[in-house]
Amino acid sequence: MKDVACIEGIRFLGMQCVIFSHVMLMYIYSYIDNPQFVERMYDNFTWQTVLNSPLWLQAFFAMSGFLTAYATLISSPTKPITFYKCLMSILNRWIRLTPLAVFALWFTVAWFPLLGAGPQWGWLVTREAQDCSERWWYHALYVHNHLPTGKFCMGHTWYLAADMQLHIIGVFLLLILMRYRRATVPVLLLLVVGSSVTAGLVVYFNDLTPIVTAQTPEVLRTMFAGSKILTLLYLPCWMNLPGYVGGIATAFILYHNNVKGDIKLKDSKWFNILFHSSLLLGSCVLLCGTVFLSDSSPSAWASAVYAALDRPLVAVFFSVFMLGCFSRCHSLLRDALEWRGFHILGRLSYCVFLVHFIVLRLTLAANTQLGHATPLNMISLLITSSVLSYVVSVPLCLLVELPLIQLWKAATDPDGPERRPSIDPTDKRVEIGSNTRNEA
Repeated sequence: MKDVACIEGIRFLGMQCVIFSHVMLMYIYSYIDNPQFVERMYDNFTWQTVLNSPLWLQAFFAMSGFLTAYATLISSPTKPITFYKCLMSILNRWIRLTPLAVFALWFTVAWFPLLGAGPQWGWLVTREAQDCSERWWYHALYVHNHLPTGKFCMGHTWYLAADMQLHIIGVFLLLILMRYRRATVPVLLLLVVGSSVTAGLVVYFNDLTPIVTAQTPEVLRTMFAGSKILTLLYLPCWMNLPGYVGGIATAFILYHNNVKGDIKLKDSKWFNILFHSSLLLGSCVLLCGTVFLSDSSPSAWASAVYAALDRPLVAVFFSVFMLGCFSRCHSLLRDALEWRGFHILGRLSYCVFLVHFIVLRLTLAANTQLGHATPLNMISLLITSSVLSYVVSVPLCLLVELPLIQLWKAATDPDGPERRPSIDPTDKRVEIGSNTRNEA
């Protein structure tokens, strides 16, 4: 799919943002000699914006929804979607995600506690191994985003559970939309509005703050134990529908624009303005959330309105950015994202996502002295953990991920290499070549 050549570059940059947010979280719930640094983070405008950065996770949901929908649309003329294919798509995704995730769980439970020792080892490593030994099967079924918080079992993988649940919703939604094309816009709007209104009502009636990290450092250090913000507003899949639906809508717009070609988005002046300002507008949504981290937070109705609009707006702006990139609007950033080097780094993103938290904990837990939190130390840990995560991901991808994927494809592909013809008889170039040989 040449139209989406920059998707791997977007994945790479998004993964760097995820690692940085987890670096910050690790410093908060590990032992440091300057806890006042963490306390001042809540009063600093720049750090307040960073604390609201989890909103950009809608970008990952948007990419997931886009790839699912676009692959369905481009294959629909010859291979229309059916109920059986929906079930197979769910099974294929489970096979795609689970072996590597279970391997990471097994490593966390069996081997990780044996790799070191130290004052923080029990707090950062051993305890997580014990929790994972109790909860591993919830992870294998991708329902652990609905479990009570406070456990330390690979907490960052809640995204995989939410994404899997959204994929199940998405494939059956596409089954309906491919048969009733006129219902596409009303149904997608209904899902986004429903999710938005639900988020606003949850925040209003539970008197919550709409920022997931707008909680005391003590709550963050216990992995949000007893946090209503996390369990009611952040982790459920239906609260992340705006990003996934935005990706589906982007796929429909791009596909129909490529088929009909009525509108050249890259030549549209107004769309180019919106495309170039989309990431800035999305960042402005994050900046607006900093008011909820101040000592005098706004009223309950303001919190409800922000909670209802923050994720839909970020999803819309990122979907516009994706559509502009895939429509090949002129942009230096788009050209940079299509760099071939990002293809390899982007393909490793799933492995990096699973192992980077292990690398972070290993780096900090092996330290026998109290850490010192500063911006420079955070950047240093970001670079170290990123490089080590990608280095570890290479053998993990080659020895675990790719072989299992190829094995599954070989087992389920009815047209295997032995039964697939090596030459396409409908290829005109073959016919010309055959005629030439016959004439000779």
